[in-house]
Amino acid sequence: MTHRVAVIGSGCVADTHARYWPNVHDVEFVGMLVNSSADSSKVTNTFKDWDALLAIAMPDIIDICLPTTRQTEFVERAILAKLRVLLQQPLANSLRAYDELLVRIRESNVIADCARPSIFDPAYSAAKLMIEEGAIGTPAAVRISRTSSSIVSDNLEQAEEKIRPSLTSIIGDLDWLIWTFGPIQRVYALNRDHRNDVGNAVDCSLVTLRFASGAVGHVSSTHAPSNAPKTTLEIAGDAGLIEHDSSRSASLTSTSYAPTSRTNESRLESPMNYSDDATYLQLAAFVEQLATGSVSPAGLIAGREALRVLLAAHESVKTGKAVTL
Repeated sequence: MTHRVAVIGSGCVADTHARYWPNVHDVEFVGMLVNSSADSSKVTNTFKDWDALLAIAMPDIIDICLPTTRQTEFVERAILAKLRVLLQQPLANSLRAYDELLVRIRESNVIADCARPSIFDPAYSAAKLMIEEGAIGTPAAVRISRTSSSIVSDNLEQAEEKIRPSLTSIIGDLDWLIWTFGPIQRVYALNRDHRNDVGNAVDCSLVTLRFASGAVGHVSSTHAPSNAPKTTLEIAGDAGLIEHDSSRSASLTSTSYAPTSRTNESRLESPMNYSDDATYLQLAAFVEQLATGSVSPAGLIAGREALRVLLAAHESVKTGKAVTL
């Protein structure tokens, strides 16, 4: 069966998914629903009206690449149209809203899953396998560092009550950490923002985690318009060390000047073989699970636990105290 897939949203995630869907086996990429003000030049078949998308493109899968606050709206639309759904983490800004969405999905019998890019990242998957095979003995400490190129809100003062971008961006890392090292018991987080030499807002977060196993985790994240995307991973055990640096992988980085923000925007391009990319692997796995009837709520449930830790980190930033889960 060939599935007809439409992407909902504009921006980096939506553009990336739109680029990979045509390469997935048994998929016809039929278009993209974008905001009226969005730059849709990268995709030929774009729509600005939901009803037009359904009538003309006739998708049976929608890939929702929207901000957290808008995902529920399109889940409801998908339920009414009897479409299959792929969502992005985090699904909601609170555990209550998350649970309500899970109940709605379960009661409607809609087939839905949550994208988990870190789980499908070949480097992260290989690291987990090495740990399971005892390559480093008993894990004691893990450190993940992530830099992202993005536009941070210029009004830093008004953004205090919102979860900062540098925190939100690590939810996939939290998902992988829980999957690999087990439950997290204690969270302490710091967030700092400042302006760089050209006046752009820079957002930085550091999250320290204590696992039930006794292991310790550190996750740092920095968002700034001029950043070249990069991730490093270090895992230390009593018998060895695992290290990964995405900047040393077989990948390409492009940098271009953005007149609107007057900065250089860098992006990590696809690996030389797209089938090794976490995004492609995630999308292909979803379609394969549809074919075998094996789509389960596991990803959605795991996403809830990652959100619980993320919200604890946000609370720690606000109070300056560690949060026990």
